[in-house]
Amino acid sequence: MLHLYLRHRRDKQAYGNEWIGDFRMASITTYEAVANICKAAMESGDRIRIHRRRFEHIPATVCCECSVKAVTPMPGTNGFRVEFSEWTALSVTYNKRLQQGYYFADPLDYEPTAGGEDDP
Repeated sequence: MLHLYLRHRRDKQAYGNEWIGDFRMASITTYEAVANICKAAMESGDRIRIHRRRFEHIPATVCCECSVKAVTPMPGTNGFRVEFSEWTALSVTYNKRLQQGYYFADPLDYEPTAGGEDDP
């Protein structure tokens, strides 16, 4: 599953990302490689996850899962606007540090699961 690794909305933004509160992403601006991956997810109906980076005392969190609504080129630039919809709120603390703005991961690799050793 595609995970977009983005700055917290109150952190300095390198791109024109639009947040809806602290847990949902309305849209991002990005470069062609990420736009192409998002477009492929949109065309196949795959959902993606938004991984918000750590900011001050707020931990890094996989904050929502959503669908890609649209991917459009931004006139006069080399950038693209990616819009999202159909959010499912998540709040999974996951402290993964990356230098790039996306990665692929299976959510089962980091989500806590029911039925641990202490369960009867």
